[in-house]
Amino acid sequence: QRQAIRKLFEIYSEASRHEKLRSLFPSYYREAIDEAGNDDKRTRRTVIDLIAGMTEAQALAMHNRLVGVSVGSGLDEIVR
Repeated sequence: QRQAIRKLFEIYSEASRHEKLRSLFPSYYREAIDEAGNDDKRTRRTVIDLIAGMTEAQALAMHNRLVGVSVGSGLDEIVR
């Protein structure tokens, strides 16, 4: 579980730096990242809040989708 959470943090942190990859984020978090601009601390906090708001099942399902362990797109809605 720790590895899955770390990997989610890495993936979402990387996605937050690239505008094209921000579509991985639900709209609320995408807007927060856009508002943070170049403030890395606020962006990290947003990524942490996103992951912390997931249930264990949601986090593992999203991890499995994003790393290609399970079928489905990372863009499919798991977290609302």
